[in-house]
Amino acid sequence: MRKLTTTLVLVITFVQAYGQHTKRSDRKLRLPKNYVAIRLAFPLVNNFNYYNYSNGKSISSSNLLGFGIGVFYKGNKGDFSLTGGVNPSIRTPVKDNFNKVWVTGQHSISSFFIDALHHRNVAKKISILGGINVQRFVYSVKGDEKSIRHKDDGIGLTLGGELNLSPMFAPAILYRPVIIPLGTQKYYHTLSLAVNLNAPLVNPFKAHGFR
Repeated sequence: MRKLTTTLVLVITFVQAYGQHTKRSDRKLRLPKNYVAIRLAFPLVNNFNYYNYSNGKSISSSNLLGFGIGVFYKGNKGDFSLTGGVNPSIRTPVKDNFNKVWVTGQHSISSFFIDALHHRNVAKKISILGGINVQRFVYSVKGDEKSIRHKDDGIGLTLGGELNLSPMFAPAILYRPVIIPLGTQKYYHTLSLAVNLNAPLVNPFKAHGFR
């Protein structure tokens, strides 16, 4: 538990430090009201709830790191994004039921996702997120006698919040429950603490006469 707490403290420290840097940069940043940006998503910590095929029970575990890429649109009637990515099987320092097996190299869980989201501002720098997703969970166990590998697809909702520290930097928390399972009829979800980076497809300095 101490190792997980240390990991989260380091993540929060990084977010705060980067946020202070982007605040200073924003003094020179001038973006148009409507623009399109390339979005890079970095899920830093991911919690999975999934079906364990080796014992026939639902189980929860946490992994580290992920990557996604997509587009972000800022418009007069709201902000929208479309992002696809992967949460690979990189275990956390927590010794939960999942990692007791995974640490031997025999057990892994990962997911692929596509999110279509609406971003609604509820405060100056806070947005709530809502939309739909498509997910694929990949579960595998390697044993001496047999190996188990399953792919479970599902359609679900994506709900969460985003802290807009700058137009280019936004930490977020995202909850992705599967509502319509297309494989095993069990409950699945991912819960992610992520950092989103936006690269506007305009020159925010030159376009507004800043030198």
